[in-house]
Amino acid sequence: MSDFERKLEKANEKGSIIAGKVLILYKDGWHHLISVELMKRLRSEDCKEYKDITGKYLFFSPDLPTLIKIGSQEIIEHNFHEAKIRSRLSGSNTEYVLCLYYKDDSREHELANRCKTDYPDVRYRYWKSNESTRKGQYSQEFLSKLDPETRKRYAKVQESSSEV
Repeated sequence: MSDFERKLEKANEKGSIIAGKVLILYKDGWHHLISVELMKRLRSEDCKEYKDITGKYLFFSPDLPTLIKIGSQEIIEHNFHEAKIRSRLSGSNTEYVLCLYYKDDSREHELANRCKTDYPDVRYRYWKSNESTRKGQYSQEFLSKLDPETRKRYAKVQESSSEV
């Protein structure tokens, strides 16, 4: 086991730092991975690239530690700033989701290629805008795996956002 993987094992500890570059926090059922560099800049200046984030790239896997490792590697090696991973499965879903945030969808092909070569056991869904999430737009595959009560909550989000 590599030093990096040993550090990943501690990812559930509140406030863990991976390789000195990624802060991992656990809050409200999500593991939040944030670039330490970004955190420093957010404290000291107006951080334009953080405000420009308009969506996320989605990755799915039944293996939570794999998604934590991917999110950390993308931040450390490929200049992403933030990711989050749902730490609980919803309904009959058998896969966790990694949301890798970015300003636009310009890196979707780069990530698709890297996913094929570096993360072959992970399902990559490309880009989803924050606007789509706010409007309650979720895939039928995801919604079909939720229990009826949970599905109703997602439908309410969609109804309330379409009234605006």
